[in-house]
Amino acid sequence: MDNKNILLSIALLIAVQMLTGCNKQSIPFEKLSCQLATTKKAKCSSGPTLERGALEIYRDRFELKVRYDACFHIEDLRIRGRVDLYQHDHGYSIELLGTRFEKTDGSTNTFPRTVAFIHLDTDSLRGSFTDIWSVIRGQGRLSQIPTFIELSCQQQ
Repeated sequence: MDNKNILLSIALLIAVQMLTGCNKQSIPFEKLSCQLATTKKAKCSSGPTLERGALEIYRDRFELKVRYDACFHIEDLRIRGRVDLYQHDHGYSIELLGTRFEKTDGSTNTFPRTVAFIHLDTDSLRGSFTDIWSVIRGQGRLSQIPTFIELSCQQQ
């Protein structure tokens, strides 16, 4: 199965899960501050992989500051947008829809797209960050794309 089919399968699976097992709700906190950390760093990756990042989630929006690393290219990126939260028995699923992308070189992009899905345990505020952005950008260049990044958050 190629990367395009894997991405489509993941997106469909997450969408079905959200529609069938979760109820869309408003964000139950004022601010959530999260840290992202890649557990397995690829050696000289040919495509962009998330190295580290900081995420701020508010009631109706988010701001994500991340560093993507490739073999001969490092890119710092700030993404802003809106959030959709789905609550289930023991946690949250949060979709980050980026509406403004600001790159290291000062360029911006305002085309909306899903950046990531977050799955967060309600009690520990720990979970995973499914990086859709790097999968889309790395399509055709990476044989194995690291998409699940550990996430730890604090409510403020």
